[in-house]
Amino acid sequence: MICGPRISEPVAQVLAQDPVLQFERASDGPWTLVDRRTGVVYRSGQDQDPPTTSDVAYLGRLPRPDGQGSLIVFTGIHPPDSLGAVHLICTQISELYGQVGTGNFSVLVGTQYEPGTNEPRQVELLTPLYQLLEEA
Repeated sequence: MICGPRISEPVAQVLAQDPVLQFERASDGPWTLVDRRTGVVYRSGQDQDPPTTSDVAYLGRLPRPDGQGSLIVFTGIHPPDSLGAVHLICTQISELYGQVGTGNFSVLVGTQYEPGTNEPRQVELLTPLYQLLEEA
């Protein structure tokens, strides 16, 4: 799925299953991504003063709402980082699989992008790949 919690309540419910990485609204309004293990809050460069050409995305494999397996979900705070997550998947899928296999996981992805085109210039993992244990 490529969608965020602001646009879709079912996606918000799927994302809420992640005990480590969460979307939260900052007190001044913009959406942020929070790493609950470290307490670090990640904000899009578009929402900073002055704005920058950087964004943050969530990437994870989480349980499906119907309990029939899992699904991959990625979504940026703003659209440019969804492109960054796609770039990461396309270029580093073997490395990601080597670390998490078929288990559920989540990670935050940072992207520096070209102004005007939003094409990724640099993509990096901002957090560890958190392996999420299945609930019994």
